[in-house]
Amino acid sequence: MLPGTPVYTGNVNIIPRMMCVCYDETTCTIKNFNQLSDFTPNVCKEKYWLHICGLNEAEQIAMLGKTLHLHPLLIEDVLNVNKQPNIEEFDNCVLTVLKYFNPTTTDDMPCLEQISLVLAENYVLSFRENDQPLFDKIRNALENNIGKVRNKGSDYLFALLLDRIADSYLPEMDKTEELLVEAEGQILNDEKETNIREMILRNRKRYQVLKKAVLPLKESFPRLMRLDKTLIEKSTITYLRDVFDHIDFVSRSIDSYHEMLLSLMNLYTSNNDLKMNRIMQRLTVVSTVFIPLSFLVGVWGMNFDIMPELHWSYGYLVAWALLLGTGISIWVYLKKKMY
Repeated sequence: MLPGTPVYTGNVNIIPRMMCVCYDETTCTIKNFNQLSDFTPNVCKEKYWLHICGLNEAEQIAMLGKTLHLHPLLIEDVLNVNKQPNIEEFDNCVLTVLKYFNPTTTDDMPCLEQISLVLAENYVLSFRENDQPLFDKIRNALENNIGKVRNKGSDYLFALLLDRIADSYLPEMDKTEELLVEAEGQILNDEKETNIREMILRNRKRYQVLKKAVLPLKESFPRLMRLDKTLIEKSTITYLRDVFDHIDFVSRSIDSYHEMLLSLMNLYTSNNDLKMNRIMQRLTVVSTVFIPLSFLVGVWGMNFDIMPELHWSYGYLVAWALLLGTGISIWVYLKKKMY
C-alpha cells in the first residue's frame, strides 16, 4: 500500500471510544464520545487531552487525524502496532511510540501493548488498543485539581503519561531477575536437565522481548529534550530527564540480564561437563578394576596341556581368592587416591 494508508495491524476487536478532558487552571470537564467523528476541536477552548481506546476502526482514526490536521504518516504509525518504539517529529506535533507491559498476564512472558502519544501545542493524544485502566490517576488529578497538572501546559501532561508507561517497566525487571535467580538455583541443585533447558530458553526469549521494547526508546528519547520550546517548556525538561533516567536504568538492567543469561548458559554447560566427567570417572574405575581380572582369567583360560595349576585341587578356590583380592585392593587404592 501507499505510504500513509491507515491500516490497523493488531487483532484487538473493541468498539473505539474516546475520552476528552478539557481543562484550564480553574475548571476541568470530562466528555466521553462513542463515535470519534463526534469530536471537534471547538469542544474545548483551552488545553485538552484525548484518550482513544480501540484502533480497529482505521477509518475513524484517519478522520480524527484529518480533523486535528495530523500527518497521514503519523496515523499510519499509530495504527501499526508492530512498530518499534520511536519518537518522530512532524510539522505541528511530535509522536512517541512506546511499549506498555500489561501486568494482567499470568504467563512468564511479558504482554506488550503499543501506546502512542501525540504532543501538540495545546493538546495531547493517547492511543491504545485495549480499554483497561491505565491513566486513571492522571485523570483523577486533572478532575480533582491534584498537584499542578492544570497549571502546567500540555507538555507536563505528556511527561506524566510517559512516566506512567515507564513505571510499568520496573516490575518486569524485578520479575526477570527472579526468574534468572530461580534458573540458577535449579542448575546448582542439579535438577532435571529438560526443565533447566526450557527455563533458560524462556528467559532468553523474555530477554529478547524486553530488549526490543526498551532499547530503541532509549536511543530516540533524547530527541524530546531537544524539541522546539513551543512544544516543551524548559521547566518540563526536568520531568523528561526523570523519565529518561528510568528508561536508562531499565536498559542497563537488560544489559546485566544478558550477562546473567550468558553465565547461566556457561554454568549449565559446565554442569553437564562435570556430570560427564563423573560418569567417565566411574567407568574408568570399573575398567581399572576389571582389566587385571580379565588378564588373570585370560592366562588361566589358555588351552595348553601342561599348566602348573591345571590339576591342582585348590586351584579354583585360589583363583577366586586371587581375583577378589586383586579387585578389592585396586578399588581401595583408587578410592583413597581419587576421592
